Amino acid sequence: MALVTVVIPARNEAPHIDAALRSILAQSLSDLEVIVIDDASTDETGERVNRLGDSRVRLLRNENNLGVSGSLNRALDLASGGYVARMDADDVAHADRLARQIAFLETHPEVGAVGSWARFVEKFAGHRERKPVGAAHARAWLLFDNPLIHSTVVMRRDLLERCALRYDPAWSRTEDFDLWMRLSEHAQLDNVPEVLLDFRVRDGGVTGTARGEMDEQAARLLRRRLALCGRETDLEESGFHRAIGQGAPMKSPRQLRDAAAWLDKLLHDEKLDPGVDPGVFRAVVADVWFRLCRRSAHLGWSSWRACWAAPFAAAGGALPADRVRFALAAGYHHLRRSGGSRA
Repeated sequence: MALVTVVIPARNEAPHIDAALRSILAQSLSDLEVIVIDDASTDETGERVNRLGDSRVRLLRNENNLGVSGSLNRALDLASGGYVARMDADDVAHADRLARQIAFLETHPEVGAVGSWARFVEKFAGHRERKPVGAAHARAWLLFDNPLIHSTVVMRRDLLERCALRYDPAWSRTEDFDLWMRLSEHAQLDNVPEVLLDFRVRDGGVTGTARGEMDEQAARLLRRRLALCGRETDLEESGFHRAIGQGAPMKSPRQLRDAAAWLDKLLHDEKLDPGVDPGVFRAVVADVWFRLCRRSAHLGWSSWRACWAAPFAAAGGALPADRVRFALAAGYHHLRRSGGSRA
């Protein structure tokens, strides 16, 4: 029995699977097994896995396309490690990734799943995606957005088995977000505040219809989460809440003001998730708000003014460099808009 089982769903990933697997097999923590589920690939994905010739790698093939959830559930049923790590077939793990995350779990028994930060490669190359740090912050983020990067996560297998936790194929675009919500009822979530994975973002990713499906599913999940925390929302409200939590650029200064009013309403809702410390929740609301305003910099100085006019803005932890970039972007768009109608 290995200490950790790494599960990798792969469909037509022949160009990238070698690098992904080599990064896992070269980990400083070597007590591992890897289960690759070839999800009915039509390229050489399976052949490339077999060519590695490492006894720690098991290759299984789905004769029919099961999708990410079905493939992962098949791998989870076969995992033998005390921990289960996720990995995508086109990502690259840093050498100490598993060692750092498992050391974290062994010193934080209350945490059931831990992710990490990631560095984007290909599209948005060099961007570092920072997820919330601290179990209280991660729980508060569940009310707005996914607090974990799926392919960075390590989970406790005994928790998955004891609580009968598996991916739900009904959430085909947001299977991880749904799982974290259900897992959080039994254990805490957290992130190691280090970049431990290179995360590939490609132009052929989730766009068009798939993006619409993702947003629709995420909105329904957030509606469910808000209802569990005592706030009922209609479809329009949950869709707007999804846009705010995701940091989708607002279309007008009025819409940005509406977003501030919505966040302020949530902040003063005494029934909202008693498991979240009020101070932490206020800080998370402020961080959600800053991200939304920064991504709405195309509105010019009105986005900057709205950002700091919000009564909760000062509670956030925006980095000074991010504030400077926001100010420069807002100023640039203000100059571009100055010849037209005022905001």
